[in-house]
Amino acid sequence: MGNRRRWCGTMVAAVAVLMTWAVAMNGWAARADGAEAKPAKAARKAKAVASGKPAANSPTTQPAASQSQPAKQAKLQVAHMRLGGTVLNSPPGFSLFAGSSAMTLRDWLQRLAQARNDQAVHAVALELDGPSLSWAQAQELADAIKRLDEVKPVYAFLTEGGASDYLIASAAREIAMEPMGSLMITGLAAELTFFRGTMNLLGIQPQFIQIGRFKGAAEPFDRSEPSEELTGEYNKILDDLFDQLVGQIARQRRLKFDQARKAVDAGPFTTKGALEHKLVDRSITRQKWQAELSKKAAGKACQWTGD
Repeated sequence: MGNRRRWCGTMVAAVAVLMTWAVAMNGWAARADGAEAKPAKAARKAKAVASGKPAANSPTTQPAASQSQPAKQAKLQVAHMRLGGTVLNSPPGFSLFAGSSAMTLRDWLQRLAQARNDQAVHAVALELDGPSLSWAQAQELADAIKRLDEVKPVYAFLTEGGASDYLIASAAREIAMEPMGSLMITGLAAELTFFRGTMNLLGIQPQFIQIGRFKGAAEPFDRSEPSEELTGEYNKILDDLFDQLVGQIARQRRLKFDQARKAVDAGPFTTKGALEHKLVDRSITRQKWQAELSKKAAGKACQWTGD
């Protein structure tokens, strides 16, 4: 019985020691009247402030690293885009061989829009590398580049190109061209193929019924040259497309319509001739263009991204 009492007393003493240690570690100061306890560390901080001495871990004595060291500025970016290859109207079909790297018109429009909305992109460097695309695609890409240039500058570079290449480049704020380059703007033309001579050699007699003077679908098989009516209709289409070409170049290059028409009629051009007709702004090599563009667009803290 005596051993049991001594054992119970030892347990009570051990529990009391553990409770005292827990209270001390948590920093609580127990009050005699049983009211809610307050943190001892907080009391020491308040005492230190009242005495005019800052606390050891006070935020005024140990500022955060972000306050003592200025945040590093993010490098501005020049988005480099190389427009080349075939521009598709829709995604390519499945192939068992290597996948196609060609981009669709939608891909290019989304890429231009992404550069327009990206705050880190300060400017866009656009290289035209002989893309294969339709006239409508070239016009839509030029419109998208013009919208992008209204928000951040677009700088275009040409080594050589035709009317569709130049139409896209003319939407940029500045056009640079390789000193030994060429600009093959020669207006618009249409080629028609007629098979009547070949069919005569083969002894084939075509039989078609044409209803109306301007119904020329059968002429390639029934004639060896276009009729006056078909020639007139094609000329109307070409005149309209030519006016669209000259008008869009004039608007994008800030030229008068007659001035742009005269320039297009004078083609093709060397780089020197394109400069004289105000179709391009600079004659410079590709390497120098990239180096100068980095300084001009974003200064020393600049990096190129993209292609």
